[in-house]
Amino acid sequence: MELENLKKKFKNLTQGTKIITSIINTKPINTPFHDDDIELLLKQHPNEIKVKNIEYLIVRIRSPFNKPALFIKNTDTETEDDVSYKYCLRNLFGKYNKEENNRDRILRTFRDTINNHKKKSYFLFNKENGCEICFSFDTINIDHYNLSFQEILDDFLDKNNINFPCLKVFENDKKMFEFEDKNITESWINYHDSRATFRILCNSCNSSNGCYGYKKRQELYEYH
Repeated sequence: MELENLKKKFKNLTQGTKIITSIINTKPINTPFHDDDIELLLKQHPNEIKVKNIEYLIVRIRSPFNKPALFIKNTDTETEDDVSYKYCLRNLFGKYNKEENNRDRILRTFRDTINNHKKKSYFLFNKENGCEICFSFDTINIDHYNLSFQEILDDFLDKNNINFPCLKVFENDKKMFEFEDKNITESWINYHDSRATFRILCNSCNSSNGCYGYKKRQELYEYH
């Protein structure tokens, strides 16, 4: 009955994400707290061991993007651990899929890997200029233009005959994902930085442009 009430409160993945994000953003940083709804939600995590004995919840600033994130402390552990409430929401609404989750981790690794190279340099030299379309100084993003990130990644996978779902990744101590195969890391950075050009956009302009009409080559992301 409690789970059914939680589903009614969150309604769906989108609404649930908004509710949890709002709670996280209003909690004092580094202050332990309890929340019945969040703790019940976290109990739906696909990996039950991560959330089996909740001692407290806490919001901390999480690397590498230095934004508030939800952490959990279990009674049987000495350290706090960040926990993905989005996985819990997916599981709550029957949307969690292990293979899709693995693909998400791999895709995030491709994104994390390039963050501290050409992309970072462009941001540091251009962040004070504001959005290149509307000139707003609201939250800014680094946009791949005119080749989208997706097109560059698809070309890299195709040219190197890489079996995307079989790539092995891990989370390092900075909470960023890395490839186990360092040759993939080096090849991807070199290929991406040789083709990528950027511009600074605000959230609104970035969202409205998407991938500039490019359609993901879905066959590259299936097992073969």
